[in-house]
Amino acid sequence: MLIIFRLYDHHYGPEGNKKTLSVYLKDDNTLGYTLYGGWQDSGMGFAIGNLQLRESLPMSIALFANVNLLASRISRILGTGVGSHDIKSFEILNKLPNETKAEAKKQTKKRIEELMAEARALINKDDAQPKEILKVLNELEDYLKEKK
Repeated sequence: MLIIFRLYDHHYGPEGNKKTLSVYLKDDNTLGYTLYGGWQDSGMGFAIGNLQLRESLPMSIALFANVNLLASRISRILGTGVGSHDIKSFEILNKLPNETKAEAKKQTKKRIEELMAEARALINKDDAQPKEILKVLNELEDYLKEKK
């Protein structure tokens, strides 16, 4: 599950006609949607076509760098529908797979830069000890092996 949208229609009074739209990621990296009554984790299922959206919901994650952009796009599309333009709240439950990979790459790059800076500092010291330099370089080598 990626995102949960809690919808209501103010035309039905202060409680609205509560519905939940769940956005989930399928095994083939396409998006799936489930629309059901209420704001709990179960309720009577509804066809998404009942929302009469003027634009189709996205089917692929390829166009989105992160889940926040996806949520924003879906919110705009829901705003064009009947009974879906009032979003009570939404929750982002997980990140997109490409988002997680990008964060991991960023952390790896940061750690390599830290180790390289430490090695450079040791090399540039007037009383540089080869054992200290070798220790840092071995740590860098181990880190790189671990990340392969």
